[in-house]
Amino acid sequence: MKRPAEPVSINSLKKPKITRKIITKTAIRDNHVVLKCDMKGYNSHIIFVPEDMLNKLSQHIQRMKTVKIQFGIHVEFIKEGTMKDWFVSNKAIVFTSSFIDDGIAKLNSLMEQYMEGSSGYKLNRILEIQMTINKYAEIINLSGMFILHIYLIIIIIQVIVTSSLQSD
Repeated sequence: MKRPAEPVSINSLKKPKITRKIITKTAIRDNHVVLKCDMKGYNSHIIFVPEDMLNKLSQHIQRMKTVKIQFGIHVEFIKEGTMKDWFVSNKAIVFTSSFIDDGIAKLNSLMEQYMEGSSGYKLNRILEIQMTINKYAEIINLSGMFILHIYLIIIIIQVIVTSSLQSD
């Protein structure tokens, strides 16, 4: 019995095995991390995240638990011998298992819109991949609901006190 073919995700394309140094910059007690990977050596037109960077990303996600990530790329365009570089990124979103594939699709769409417009530029290569990771906590779920409950209790007490004073 034949097994159905497994779907191919954008991120599962074959990539050359080149080890790249991942530059890591941290701030705010390591709750804000920027990962950068030089992609010039790949000389690629295809957006992908090297395995080294995926490993670093995974380490930070495991440490921070819930994170919001912004996926950006620095690309080089060419038009009639003239080079132009451009940095574009997605908005920061909560990390999910489809983050990489969704991010690649969105970035590809943005680049296609730019190239199909009146610019006349064509993608020459991807220069750098960048991931900006921020520790994320839904404040309303952690402490905001508690504060809201206290606020409502205070209002109810004020209403009761005010109505009892007016009835006297």
